Parts: sequence; structure tokens; C-alpha cells
Amino acid sequence: MVRAAAVVGPGAVEVIDLDLPELSVGAVVRVEICGLCGTDVEQFHGRFETRWPAGPVVPGHEIVGVIEEIDASTSARWRVSVGDRVAVEPNIPCGTCARCLEGAYVSCTGWPNHPMAYGFIPVSHEHGLWGGWAEHVVLHPSSAVHRVPDGMDAGTASLFNALGAGYRWAVTMPRLQVGQNVVVTGAGQRGLACVAAARAAGAGSIVVSGLGTDRHKLDAARALGADVAVDVSCDDLVEAVAEATRGEMADVVVDSSSGSTEPVLQAIECVRDAGTIVLAGLKGGRLADGVPVDDIVLRGISLLGARSADWSAYEQALRHLSADATLARFRTHELSLDDAAQALRILGGEVPDAEAIFVSIAPGMTA
Repeated sequence: MVRAAAVVGPGAVEVIDLDLPELSVGAVVRVEICGLCGTDVEQFHGRFETRWPAGPVVPGHEIVGVIEEIDASTSARWRVSVGDRVAVEPNIPCGTCARCLEGAYVSCTGWPNHPMAYGFIPVSHEHGLWGGWAEHVVLHPSSAVHRVPDGMDAGTASLFNALGAGYRWAVTMPRLQVGQNVVVTGAGQRGLACVAAARAAGAGSIVVSGLGTDRHKLDAARALGADVAVDVSCDDLVEAVAEATRGEMADVVVDSSSGSTEPVLQAIECVRDAGTIVLAGLKGGRLADGVPVDDIVLRGISLLGARSADWSAYEQALRHLSADATLARFRTHELSLDDAAQALRILGGEVPDAEAIFVSIAPGMTA
């Protein structure tokens, strides 16, 4: 039997036991740690009912663990063996749909019943062990798996998901060049990862924005390489960017903020003519009123929508973490399966004075 924490309804988590199936293909991974992000908080509060199948789910899509069983063909294809520590990508590509064949497997459309992603597949589907909030997870043979570099601990490796997004959003998608100026709106996990990735890629001036209530995150951004951290509740972001860039404004703006659409309008003001804006933060269905479409057209601004990360970005993230584990200093909370609901409340800002940044579940930890 495998202990797992399942979301059984909005705001409700139960620790359950699931049978570990006999393996035929794929792999069984002993989960060492699973990072949490804002998506987990949204899932916990029942905000994905129209997108994901109903029913109890074992969440957790930022999985790091050790391979305990693997069939020979999967081992050869993934180039990993029993005993290897691996980082597991959330999305499970079918490998045959048009999106997968184009290399855009995070947008895979090839599965018949639902999007296939760890942490979002109901317990009722096959073995039920589809998420990282469990002592073991069963990996589909189509999964994308990265071998964790030798000497890297599981906690540091668990940042691969956030930092992978940072590299894709702030570096790869906007084709960031050495010396170019970057603005990151939002100082959450992925905003901080964008700062770390942009600094490692040789960005010029980096400005990050956030709220005064997140002062600890703005401080973290400075430690990760931001030149200026702006509290938008009392300071003007556009003025700060103009001052930091000597009037040149930003070559690249990444909006990693969630909920509010105001940062989208700020991004348009902060970016230079012919610059690039990457929109990566979901707004919960809210529309960005007042978008100056003519201004975007006449100034030649590029708008890119970012969804998740990809293979090369995750590989970059793991290489980065192997060389520089500064980001791991901001792993603020690690809790057990029994405390999974509390971990989500901490990350969601529902626990006063918690000052959470990177929060994780360690299934082997006792409460």
C-alpha cells in the first residue's frame, strides 16, 4: 500500500491508501519531494472543475524521486536506471498528435479523455498514483524524465520546474541577448526564477515588481540578481524602469503575476519600441481593459503567450542548479503528507507571517 494525500473536494484533503500495481511498462518512483505552486492552490480551492475531470485527485506535478522499478525498454529510452534520482516533467505527451510532433508537447491533444499531466488525473483512472503527493508515483512510459545531476540533493532539484519556466519565459522565448534590459512583473516563484535565469543569461538591468506585502519576495529578487525591486503599492513601476535603464526602457518584459490585469498595461508602458512582452501569468478569466492596441501595432511590440516549460528549459534549469544553488536558499517550507492542506494554505498566503516562497511536500516525512 502507498500513502497519498488526495484533494477530495474544494478545500478538503484526505490521506488515503492506494495499491502499488505490478509494473509492466514505465517506472515506479519513490517520491522524495514535490514542489508546490499557485496551480496547486487553485486546484485545492476547486477552481479547475471545468477544465479537469471531477473526483478525488492526488495532486503534485513538481516531482523529484528515485527510480525503484523500471522496464528495460523505458530504461533504455529515458537513459536512466534503478537508483537514479529523476525530475519528472508534469505533462505526459502522447508522442503522436500534431502538437507533439511539432515539439509543442505541453499542448498535447492526443489523449482521448482528458489532459494527461501528473497531479491532475483522478484516482479513479487506472492505479490512481498520478501525483507527487504520494510515497510512490507510477510513471507512464511516455513521460519526460530528467536525470538529476550527481551530487544534487532532492530539495535543490525540486526547483527545476519553476526555474525551467524562468529560462523559457525570460530567456528562450524572448530571445534575450547579453546586456538587454529585463522587467519582471510579479515576485512569486516563477517571477524569481525569471530573475535568476535572466541574470545567468547575462541580462543588463533587471527590474522586478511586487506588492509591499511580499517584501520578503522582493528581497529575494535582489539576492537573485535584480538591480531594482519596486513595491508597486507605493512606487511607480514605469518611472523606476525609465530610471534604471536611463530612458531606454526594457527589451523584455515578463508578466508572471496572477489575477490582476494591471501588470499587462504596465508591461506595455515599460517595454521599448520593437521590444517583447511575454505573458505568463493567468488572470482567472479577467479581461485586460484599456489595452492600447494601436500603440502595440505602431510601436512594433511583440506579445508572446507562455505556457509551461519544455525539455531544453528543464535541462537548463538543472545545469543552473548544479552550478549555482542560490535559488535553494528560498525553500522556506517543507511539510509532510499529513500537513498537505496546511502547506497549501501557507503558499496561498492564508497563514499570517509565514513569508512563504518555495513550499514543498516530502512524502517520507512524518508529521
